[in-house]
Order: sequence, then structure tokens, then C-alpha cells
Amino acid sequence: MKTALQYRSTFETRATNDGGGITGYAATFNRVDSYGTAFAPGAFTKTIAERADKISILYNHNPDINIGLPESLSTDERGLKVDAQIFDDGADGTTLMRRLRAGARY
Repeated sequence: MKTALQYRSTFETRATNDGGGITGYAATFNRVDSYGTAFAPGAFTKTIAERADKISILYNHNPDINIGLPESLSTDERGLKVDAQIFDDGADGTTLMRRLRAGARY
């Protein structure tokens, strides 16, 4: 049975209350993201098992702008959930956290 694809336009995240962290869904299942990609349940199982310690948090998918590291990666019925620590580096990480706290949506 095929699942109907849905479309979404934003990364679902929020700043945590404890400082420089974020939590949210990096990808949701059966929805087309802003890059035109959709993920099925189970799409991240192998990557989490084999490479979780090698994953960085990138700003806008740019490999030149590493803004943090995941503290945990997991999947549930909704998608790929990420809890991450964002670098308070006075640059991109700091700017992102300030924008999230001010209510910016990504």
C-alpha cells in the first residue's frame, strides 16, 4: 500500500530552554521537503546505526557552515528527530540560536 506524499516547506525545530540546544525533526516521513525529497520510514536506520557519531549539524545544508553536533538521533512514527548542541561561536551558531529564540521558523 502506497502512502500519499504530503508537502512541507519548513524544518520543524525550536530552541531548547537550557542554552545552546535545538530539538526537532530534520525530516518527516512521507512528505516532500523544500528540496523535493521525501523519506520513507526506515530511511535513516542504517545511517544512525553506522554513522551517528560522524554527523554534523549544517546551516542550510552547507558543508562549510558546521553549526553543531547531534546529541541524539532517533526515528519515530513522524520522522527523524534530532536533539543537537549548537556552537556558541559568535558566528553562525549564535545567530541561529538568537533567531530561533526570537521566533524565526526554519
